[in-house]
Amino acid sequence: MTTHHSSPSVLRGAAQLLAGVPYLLNYRPERSLVLVGSLVDRARLGRQDKLQLPVTMMLRVDLPAAEDVAALVDQLASPVRLAVRERGAGLLDPLLLLHLFLYDADDDLAQALVPAAQERLRAEGAEVHAALLTRDGAYRSLMPEGPPRDEAAGAAVDASPEGDPEHRVPAVWTPLPDPSGVPAVADLVLQGRNPARSRADVAATVRTRDERAAARTGLSIAVQDLDDLGPDPLPALETLGRIVRGEVAPTPHDRAVVAMSLADRWVRDLVLGHWLPDVFTLQGLELDAYDRRLMRSLGALPDDPSDGLHRLFRLSGAVPVDWSAPLLTLAGCLAWRHGEGTVANEAVDLALEADPDYRMAQLMRHALSHGVPPWAVRRRAEAA
Repeated sequence: MTTHHSSPSVLRGAAQLLAGVPYLLNYRPERSLVLVGSLVDRARLGRQDKLQLPVTMMLRVDLPAAEDVAALVDQLASPVRLAVRERGAGLLDPLLLLHLFLYDADDDLAQALVPAAQERLRAEGAEVHAALLTRDGAYRSLMPEGPPRDEAAGAAVDASPEGDPEHRVPAVWTPLPDPSGVPAVADLVLQGRNPARSRADVAATVRTRDERAAARTGLSIAVQDLDDLGPDPLPALETLGRIVRGEVAPTPHDRAVVAMSLADRWVRDLVLGHWLPDVFTLQGLELDAYDRRLMRSLGALPDDPSDGLHRLFRLSGAVPVDWSAPLLTLAGCLAWRHGEGTVANEAVDLALEADPDYRMAQLMRHALSHGVPPWAVRRRAEAA
């Protein structure tokens, strides 16, 4: 399961949201179910004719086999329940309005999946507002004509601004909407979103390796290993920060000392706590003056986190595979925090291929597989 960030973008109606999905994902989905949720107060639905619904949650999963529909819907229930319970804590009666987008599904699978999702997710405080099937450059609705009704509110649950025919979803095959006509898409383009890529392209970026550079890094690691004390993590973390910000092109020695320092799990956790303090809290840990110096030596992440991610992946691809799991897991955590769910999944998968017993990667795999968002980790840590 791929979890993506919430977005302040407001897309008017299901068709515009369909046009925006590849930009929100940052790649072109294929053979996928994409779930987009907008959290509202149920009481408002009966009082307001016009609702603007920002994206609260977004998940992407591979389409299941027909016999696995029930298992997939059960998998979706956990993140939906979590979003309603925790993100809706300040609402009187939270309701998660869902849009389901089925990419390249056959008709039988689509007709089985939508009613199963409606029944199962309603029990978690969600309502399927629209379900669209898209294939070969066209789309159609999988829902009964007209918006679903919310009996408790006594009003139609209509995510379109006016509820007028312009924003209703046709039940017949219709060409996909032109993204250039969707204002919110322009905002996403300015953020550097690139829907021309496929999911395979994203995976290839994560998995690219430079074996010649990795061999040179390995020789430097062997030299460093001759010193029983190993490299000093203070200059190593300073170098890591400079690499991630693009201030220096790493040498084999740089790559070696960074990889060896991050193999120390305490050092790795200090990096996570410094760069992702809103997720990985260090509260309750006994940090000494040297620990704080280590964290300060890192400096800040670059203004554009995707730049830092690309540099981390180049770095992880230029160290021996046996030393790559901490770097890949660090990159996966950064991607997860910044809403790049597909990148996070690929990074964690690759980390576990390098070291199946690497505990932090195992924990990340569990969080990603269950659709746990970063904010939920922080809240649980604070409640512990």
